[in-house]
Amino acid sequence: MVNLKDLAKELNVSVSTVSKALKSSHEIGKKTKKGSLNLLKKWVIAPILMQDF
Repeated sequence: MVNLKDLAKELNVSVSTVSKALKSSHEIGKKTKKGSLNLLKKWVIAPILMQDF
């Protein structure tokens, strides 16, 4: 299971930054938001789509 700490470590940012990015906070830059969402898609959504049902 992926958590905010894992995402933050991979992106080299704080857990708080990832949390704010995923909530689309105005305090976080577009690049960080996009990176957080892309990594989340790669680690969570893609494996689910690849499962054989």
